[in-house]
Amino acid sequence: MRLFVPLAYAVAAQVEALDVREFLQNPTKLAKGLQALHQIVAVDAIICACAGGMEAEALGAALTWDSYPPKVVSHPAHHEALTENFESVITGSARLSAALEATRRLAATVQGEPALAVVMTGPVTFTEQLSGLDFSHIPSEKEANAVAMLEYAGKFLLELNRQFLLAGANLIVLLEDYLPQPVLSGSWYSVVTPVVNVARFHKALTAVLPLQAATESIPPFIEHLPKGSVLCLPGRCITPEIARRPIGIALPNDPISWDLLEGSFPLLTTSGEVPPTTDIGAFRAACERLRGWIA
Repeated sequence: MRLFVPLAYAVAAQVEALDVREFLQNPTKLAKGLQALHQIVAVDAIICACAGGMEAEALGAALTWDSYPPKVVSHPAHHEALTENFESVITGSARLSAALEATRRLAATVQGEPALAVVMTGPVTFTEQLSGLDFSHIPSEKEANAVAMLEYAGKFLLELNRQFLLAGANLIVLLEDYLPQPVLSGSWYSVVTPVVNVARFHKALTAVLPLQAATESIPPFIEHLPKGSVLCLPGRCITPEIARRPIGIALPNDPISWDLLEGSFPLLTTSGEVPPTTDIGAFRAACERLRGWIA
């Protein structure tokens, strides 16, 4: 089965004629807008939540909303002890609460198809947002701290994953800025594997979507991915050897940039969110055109 799942989330604010930030905090408008957007573009999943610093914000990070997606501008681990009362943190977050409630409502109204997808910040990127660590280069003296923070991030994501699955999600996407460096890859697998296993228990698929990946690191990374997960890669990362493996493909965020695709792949998505200012009519036309290519 091949799924076509562009990450279209905040663009649905246009349907409700709301400011993006207000839209993402209103469960009623969010559920209505996402369902209406799906009726227009008719892809294989509704995106019920989509990263954008939502997890770090819930734990106390400050975000700037000057552009979308918002960016983390303060790291809560620098100035306060991070709580492990994750249920309380999730309940107290306007964006997470709205997304969970919208997922429940959509699960009740669009049973069966389409899939309900949740895009969470991957553990490496999430850890960077919380701590300010640079996971592209961790000095040996900071490895223990990096691992501890990564494990903390993994625990939070596991609880958030569980709540979205109970709400009705059946596709989980982990969005990373890049894959972890080899010295930390074992720790990355150890925090991702429980997320994948809980998703499998709920009969849900997990996808890992890095925005950057060194070509030589991809084949061994694929070999160790937990069963029940798929790696999605931007086209620039895919060599002929990698293309022979069961990977997903990530198109550019802008639907106008989509081009003819060849090959077999289980999941077709985008490298990040479809921009919220995207013309919905043009988005619909791009989805129809792409469906014609992959049919």
